[in-house]
Order: sequence, then C-alpha cells, then structure tokens
Amino acid sequence: MTDFETAVQFDFGLEAIANISVNSRWLLYLNVPNIAITNVKISNDHVGMISRRYDHLLTSVAKSFVNNLNADWSRPFDITSLDPMVLPFLSNMLKDLRVSPFMQNEFFYLGFTYFMDPNPSTFAQFNRQSKTISENHSEKLYKMFDIVANWYNKANI
Repeated sequence: MTDFETAVQFDFGLEAIANISVNSRWLLYLNVPNIAITNVKISNDHVGMISRRYDHLLTSVAKSFVNNLNADWSRPFDITSLDPMVLPFLSNMLKDLRVSPFMQNEFFYLGFTYFMDPNPSTFAQFNRQSKTISENHSEKLYKMFDIVANWYNKANI
C-alpha cells in the first residue's frame, strides 16, 4: 500500500449562509444559498503550486458541492422517520440551544452544549450495548454509510 503524503495545504476563510429550519410536523429544511472561500494562502507546498486566484477556484468547487447538497435537500427530511434510538441524541443537542440576543458583524450567534454520555456505563455494559446495536441494526448502519458515501462521491469531493 502506498503511503499518503501531503501535496499542498491551504489556509482560507469560509463564508456561508445556511437556512435550516424545522417545522411543527418535524420536517427539516436545509438550503445553502451562498458560499465563498476567501483569503486563500498556500501554507504547505510540496508540489510547486503556481500562484493564481485560488479564492475564485476554491469558491467554484465549494459552490458545486453546495449545488449538489441543495439538490439533495430540495425536499425536506422527515425527522420522525429516524430510528427511535437516534432521537434521544438529537433531543439532547437541542435542549440547551442558545441564541445570542446581540448582533455582531451582521450575525446572530447560535450555540448548543451537548454531553455525549448522559447515562455512564461500565465498559462491559458498553460492549453489550454495542454488540446488541450491531446485531440488531448493522444493516441500517451499512445502508446509512452507503447513502453518505454515495452522496459524498456524487458531490465530487
């Protein structure tokens, strides 16, 4: 197997507008109307990159990715269709949602706190739970990973 090497690394700013909403019927809507990559600097170059307008080039790549994402999300996602084991995870994320009452640089700030293991268990209990989930839900997990991988590949990343 070939060892992976870093060819080039970029430092840049990412500016995006994302519209995310959930209605009363638990339908999740997602749309990213605008994205831009700015202030691109080559931070690590092992291949002799030519100086050019990388802001424009990388913004074009990001817009292509976002166009695919928006097309995939043209219809809302029904949150109630998720496996019931996922819902506690989501509800824990949403329970401590905070939005800043102040506006800074034309943005409101949103944040959440999340504790990953609200019910600590011993290692043996964790292994039993993991085995049970794997045995009962492995096909669903593989399908989910396939969907994500296909979407990722379709986005040409």
